[in-house]
Amino acid sequence: MSEQDTKSGGSSLDKALSLLQEVCVTPVPLRFAELVEKTDLPKATAHRTLTSLTEKGLIRFDEATQLYHPGYGLLELAHQAWSKIDVRDIAADQMKLLWNETGETIHLAVLDRGDVIYIDKLESQKSLRLFSAVGKKGLSLLHWRR
Repeated sequence: MSEQDTKSGGSSLDKALSLLQEVCVTPVPLRFAELVEKTDLPKATAHRTLTSLTEKGLIRFDEATQLYHPGYGLLELAHQAWSKIDVRDIAADQMKLLWNETGETIHLAVLDRGDVIYIDKLESQKSLRLFSAVGKKGLSLLHWRR
């Protein structure tokens, strides 16, 4: 965030996201003064915004060390976001591209406790085919390591 954005206004959301991002991406937890310096926010604004983020669980403040950490509320939000994303939709274009280039059967799979589970498939039009089905388990990773 530029100095002009923070000093002359900028949205409250921009300020909150700037603080949240700084807390999350820094390799070590930061103190209040360090966050103010890195984000160039006025102290009162930084304090008010950090308090709101802490109340929402997006940031944790450790009273003993006076350090700010990412909050567990971020994990809850991430879980909710991931639950609404269908990896098949995300992979569809790339699977189709690969299928067009190779003409081979293309599988999309997830790893579940060491097993591969097929979640999508584009079948080859060639006469030699691999039998598989969406929802079925593939070879365990243990088989591939031997």
